[in-house]
Amino acid sequence: MLATNNFAVMLNANARQMNGDVVDCVSRMVTPENLYVSESADDALEITKEISERSIRTVFTGGGDGTFARFVNDWKSVGETPLPNIGVLGLGTGNAVAGMVSSGNYEVDLNSYLNTAHRDTAPLRLVQVDGAQVPFGGLGLDAELLEDYHALRRRDGTAGVVGALVGRKSQYMTALLAKTLPRRMASSSRSRANIRIVNNGAVAYALHGGEPVKAYGAGEVLYEGPATSTIFGTAAYFGYGLSALPYATQRAGFFQLRTMTMGVWKALANLKSIRSGNYSGGDVLDWHVSDVRIELDQAVPFQHAGDVQTERDSLDLSMSPQTVDLLRFI
Repeated sequence: MLATNNFAVMLNANARQMNGDVVDCVSRMVTPENLYVSESADDALEITKEISERSIRTVFTGGGDGTFARFVNDWKSVGETPLPNIGVLGLGTGNAVAGMVSSGNYEVDLNSYLNTAHRDTAPLRLVQVDGAQVPFGGLGLDAELLEDYHALRRRDGTAGVVGALVGRKSQYMTALLAKTLPRRMASSSRSRANIRIVNNGAVAYALHGGEPVKAYGAGEVLYEGPATSTIFGTAAYFGYGLSALPYATQRAGFFQLRTMTMGVWKALANLKSIRSGNYSGGDVLDWHVSDVRIELDQAVPFQHAGDVQTERDSLDLSMSPQTVDLLRFI
């Protein structure tokens, strides 16, 4: 075993794929003093504080994108020391960040770290929103569907039966067909809110196929009109291989902002090309931005890092100065 004791594994007991078998497997690989299991947000904060006080310089987070983002933000709140290198064990739902750097198997990643000297890292910049630093987020349809997915899982008996029969990807489709679509068909105002996006950075770029086609100065309106969903981030994928933001990493110092104006039915009809990041219709608008304000004519569902937040009718987004060094196993 080549790894030193200057690392820790922090598992989220509430993560989608977490169970006793996972904890037992990790505990056979990691000494007790380096293995932490959090049961709540308060637990996670206390664990992060202890890891910081121990000056540990490599931390594996075991959970989803929310677990990763919580660790990054908790670290900022407990001290001024630089972030450690972070390994992301994909044990959540979508696992977008893990998909960027993980082999897809938590046991393989840990074994690789413990038994080889190779320490490849990949830098990830983050977006700042509401005082938090996150890899991605969204307003509108994507957050609404996420809410419905979690409601479906919470419903008595449904999560176990549906999960066993069709898996997590199909649970999202079930939530879409059973909850999101009927709600949107019943309410035209819910289907597409009017949105106004203003550039607050020095410059922003409208994109076509990832290439800049127009520059905007500070204070200029990027878009004003109806929107089904508006997403943002520095991570190209939202999990499950969904290339939601295919240009997210193409321009240093900027994150990608994408607004979709198409209706839900058209989005479903073009799901394959949207999923791969190849859709190029005029009802998907892309920008590279560093600082924007978003205003809507009604409060809409909002999520960041895959965690549902309070509905919002306005949002300020900016590029965070924080860079996270992710351990890469692919």
